[in-house]
Amino acid sequence: MSTTNAPPTQPAPAAALVGPMPNAPKTVPFAATTPACPAFVLTYGKSGAGKTTDAVQGFPRALFLAHPGALKMAMPLCGYTPTLVDVPTIIHATHYLGLAAAGGYTAVVVDDFSALADATMQLLQATIKGNNKFAVYDAMREAVLGFRDTARRCGMHVIVNAWEAEKKINDKGQMIRGGPMLSGKLPEQLPAMCDLVLRLAYDPMRKDYPWSYLVNGRGDYVGKDRDTGTPDPAPPNLAEILRFNGYTIDRLPGMEWAEAVVEDLAVRLCTVGEKDDIAQVEGIYKHLVKQGADVRHARWTCRDGYHRAQLRRAAAQRWDCFFPAAGLGGGPPPLQLPAGSSAATPTTPAQAPSAIGALIGPAT
Repeated sequence: MSTTNAPPTQPAPAAALVGPMPNAPKTVPFAATTPACPAFVLTYGKSGAGKTTDAVQGFPRALFLAHPGALKMAMPLCGYTPTLVDVPTIIHATHYLGLAAAGGYTAVVVDDFSALADATMQLLQATIKGNNKFAVYDAMREAVLGFRDTARRCGMHVIVNAWEAEKKINDKGQMIRGGPMLSGKLPEQLPAMCDLVLRLAYDPMRKDYPWSYLVNGRGDYVGKDRDTGTPDPAPPNLAEILRFNGYTIDRLPGMEWAEAVVEDLAVRLCTVGEKDDIAQVEGIYKHLVKQGADVRHARWTCRDGYHRAQLRRAAAQRWDCFFPAAGLGGGPPPLQLPAGSSAATPTTPAQAPSAIGALIGPAT
């Protein structure tokens, strides 16, 4: 597994407490285009739920900031070796966001952010001396929020996963929402600038894998979707969720063919209905293997196609609640404009009442 272990040479103010490591590269080289609409995503859940595995399957061309050994499943599961940088703290992870952008990456995955937070806190406690008992927590907050702001503005997809902290009741009897396992108010502050915040929760109703992403925290857990397209629950496939919401997510070099197969499988599944899912998936899998595809790549492709179909089915059901005629394609039916108006020259209720305008009367 490709591993680099060095921070940049110009640390930020908080990094000055730690100091740079030797042999700092100027960039992390990688030839790719910068996405026009990068996503900043936070996922959290119990350890072992599959957050890292999903990231490995979803972002094969990303730079992974993770501990050694964290990505062992990549080769036996997907047949590739991710580019891994072993970063000791959040401060160093922040610097590598800049290096990855300069190196041409389109995505960075920060694995086990909660573990990085623990290591950062320990280092700050050992480094900061004095009578100010809040200095360590102030430095910790600076490190996390500095990472958050850099991730938001670095021009790449940034995927962060963290352990889950359960909801709880504080000493004043107030309910504290569950969320990423971080100290103080950071479980609310880190997600504040994210586009998508998903909780990976146990879901025994799922046939393929008993975990689902939840975007609606229902008041008890942190959840968020600025793109407004993620169903709840959603299949445990972050890359397909982002593609469904309009983002461009790169596939493994040499597997560009997979996109056409994924789309074909999704269309088939949406056409024939759920009762034939297993037969359709098995048929595509056997065809790919017969054509000489690596069995890992064939399985990976079928997973994406199956989950893409689930996302489309969920979207269709959501819209069908309001627009039964919309059908499986998802989305509302075409807007019926008042006579004599057009999308380019909209009218007001006072000029030509729409259906809603007719109910509430003309504007005064």
